[in-house]
Amino acid sequence: MHTSDRLSQDDFTYRLSGPDGYEKKCFSDLFPDYHPLDRTGIISPCLEDGILHAPSVILGLTTAFYDHLRALSEDFFNYPQHFAFIGGRHDKVNTGSGPMVLERDQIGEAWGSLDVWPGTNWIIHPARSENMLDQIYRYQINRIFWPASLRPDNVQEKLPPLVDRFLRNRLKSVWYYNPDDADVEILLSDTASHFVQESIDQLPPTIALDINASSGEPAGLVENRFRMVDPCEFLDDMGSCFNSG
Repeated sequence: MHTSDRLSQDDFTYRLSGPDGYEKKCFSDLFPDYHPLDRTGIISPCLEDGILHAPSVILGLTTAFYDHLRALSEDFFNYPQHFAFIGGRHDKVNTGSGPMVLERDQIGEAWGSLDVWPGTNWIIHPARSENMLDQIYRYQINRIFWPASLRPDNVQEKLPPLVDRFLRNRLKSVWYYNPDDADVEILLSDTASHFVQESIDQLPPTIALDINASSGEPAGLVENRFRMVDPCEFLDDMGSCFNSG
């Protein structure tokens, strides 16, 4: 429970695009139907993608989860049901530096710093739209954070229509992260940004060095951008991943 007593919603600034530009919002404005038992999936085609471009929303949801537990008791042990679906195959994991053979702890330490834990919540799977949708279905995910750049391409194994039907009924929200047409911004305090930097530093050395050596702050360290999309619209966009029913 890395962040359980160190972050509050005061560490997050939520902004939603409106007619007059971005307007400050609160957590409940963006997640009006939040429940501590929500099952959240972060799709990360490369090991570091979600860590760089979606840590603010991961930590925001994690803080809401711990806020709920703190309201019930001062003594608790639990983690939110957050799952990292990481691109890879067999013994190799995709990274921005190319495929790497990594031990289990090397894969998950960075995600664990964002309280995506235990190791059963780090799922390695081919970074194709249809494969990731299949995992979302199998793990009964109801909130998705999906990279805007991951689109269906030459679908190899179409999913049965029942998967589409289940997802249309189960999904509560879908956000694309790092899009060109963002409508949500989340800014982190210095305290919250520290956890992101700690997560980056836990990545395999060659990846962390590349990120930390880049000009300015690492992408997503202070501010992340997203686009909210209706779950049915998202599934329509992914329509080529499904067999017609």
